[in-house]
Amino acid sequence: MVQQAVFVTRGEQFFDKSFPIYVNRVAESFHLGVHSHDFYEICYVGEGSGFHFIGGQCFPVRKGDVTFIPIGVSHVFRPESPTAKTKLIVYNCLFTQEAVSHMQNILPWEPGSGMLDSMNGDSWLRHREERDEFERIFSFLHQAFSAKKPGWQLIVYGGMLQLNGLLFHTARPMTNPASLPTLSAGNEPFDQALIMMERDFAHPLTASMVASAIKVSERHLSRLIKARTGMTFVGLLQHLRIREACFLLRETTFKVSDIASRAGYQDMKFFNRLFKSKTGVTPRQYRDSTC
Repeated sequence: MVQQAVFVTRGEQFFDKSFPIYVNRVAESFHLGVHSHDFYEICYVGEGSGFHFIGGQCFPVRKGDVTFIPIGVSHVFRPESPTAKTKLIVYNCLFTQEAVSHMQNILPWEPGSGMLDSMNGDSWLRHREERDEFERIFSFLHQAFSAKKPGWQLIVYGGMLQLNGLLFHTARPMTNPASLPTLSAGNEPFDQALIMMERDFAHPLTASMVASAIKVSERHLSRLIKARTGMTFVGLLQHLRIREACFLLRETTFKVSDIASRAGYQDMKFFNRLFKSKTGVTPRQYRDSTC
């Protein structure tokens, strides 16, 4: 796992003393570092696409992705690139243990339901909505919290109950890097392929290997990737590897040769040439420009 400095974001920066919930909407950038919280957070990608580095893993995210982050789990969102035309917009709903206690009193949670375990443990949850159900709740929460019209606290608590109930009923628990998502017939083929490529991009990986793992033809896999990303299989694999290299260049002090190896490249000349073709600068120039 990549070792890097993680700072703790304190709830006192956000919460009013009289109300333990905070809702905002932000455009993610490369300025915020990897961080953890002393409060709970539910994030919703409202616009754009990018990547979510969380708990030692990295996942591509796009509109409709929801994540629950318990206290102490480190994470950060990143846009696809510093020059991406479409912004990565994320809604954040932050809440304290006090808010959790209030919700328990309003709507008792059944033992073994998974909700209390996730609230009190280090498991984080990820989910992708199906019919804009989370978008409606987050838009409602953000509007009510921002306007603060009479009775807004009760409205926000109501939205929080809906949000938590829906999320914990549908989301998939995650913990450490060893518990990467497994491939299953219930996932879309493209999502299965992307999970595998996200997990194994640093190793020798071919379209044939991925197609065989998700039980589709290599030709069908290529069509799926092209339709969803506009890239070929090789292009997507290079994108994932160079994205990892960019992250390591920004967030660590590893040698460039070590970063190339971690990203899946042993040939430094090829890595340097590919990196410059993708970013417009050399790895060292990229690191200098982001420090």
